[in-house]
Amino acid sequence: MEFKAAKAKFLDGKKFTVTMEYNDVVNKMKERYFHIHPLIFHRSVERARNVSELFDILDAFIDKYPLIWDTEVRNWVQVQDAALRGTGVN
Repeated sequence: MEFKAAKAKFLDGKKFTVTMEYNDVVNKMKERYFHIHPLIFHRSVERARNVSELFDILDAFIDKYPLIWDTEVRNWVQVQDAALRGTGVN
């Protein structure tokens, strides 16, 4: 399955359309990080500001669940109970 970007991304506060080069990079990352669940991969692509940040997110990914997205750290973090989201408890 090939990734196709459906929405515009933002770079330096300006809207730009996703190019084929961007899709090629994301597809290569998808092959490299095949062990990451497809939904988590897709959400990481949505949350990343650019390809460099996407690489950092995927490279630091841990396969221990449950996970939540931490907006301050801008990465996935493991929690003991997903219901404790936003309480600072992990």
